[in-house]
Amino acid sequence: MAKLAEKLIIPFIIAIISIAATFLITSHFEKRARLGYQLLSKTSLIEIKPDIRNRIKVFYEDKETDKIYSFKVRVVNYGNVALRNQKISFQFDAATQIISDSFVTKPAEGFEEIFHTEGGVQSNKREYIISLLNPLKLGDEIVWNFITINNNSDYIKVSARGEGLEFNIFDPITKNEEILSGLKGLTVLIAFILGLCLGYLKQAYRSGKKKFSKKFWAVLLISGVLEFILLIYLFK
Repeated sequence: MAKLAEKLIIPFIIAIISIAATFLITSHFEKRARLGYQLLSKTSLIEIKPDIRNRIKVFYEDKETDKIYSFKVRVVNYGNVALRNQKISFQFDAATQIISDSFVTKPAEGFEEIFHTEGGVQSNKREYIISLLNPLKLGDEIVWNFITINNNSDYIKVSARGEGLEFNIFDPITKNEEILSGLKGLTVLIAFILGLCLGYLKQAYRSGKKKFSKKFWAVLLISGVLEFILLIYLFK
């Protein structure tokens, strides 16, 4: 009976580990084109109230205005493939005039060209082409800075398009939570496998069995070590 149980339980456990490993490896290496943006700040630098507008005049680079806004937007490739000739646009409300647009790249040197598209410079809109944006894990990111005047609101719309492209708001905290959620699921799975091994070991000892196959000890050892490492990582 013990031999039969061992013959059944070890292939079952190995099958579970194989399925989990296949899923994790496939998820990791599947090509995904993902572009995300993070609105780092949107600030009203100045806004003159209507009741004193006739008594105060504000000029920004020789342009009279009663509202000045600053926007800072971070753009990252959070997929696992490089994005080439990627279009991205930033649009503000209809009354807005963009008086300054600039960007900072990381790394600062060696970053490929970023330029406006044809017709991509409008009063309230800018559209660019990013020649090459490597995945975030390789260190690439772009931070755009906009200074605008005469906005009716702090509205900003960021858009991007491309074949097979996923474009979303990028939230580093959410992404970390997704990773942690996956690791917690893996921890539960390994704990289940470890529990099966220990349960079988206890039952076998009670029935007088004292010798076990190398496969069994390997599964038990690997499960225990992985569980220990994951628990330390999750609760450190």
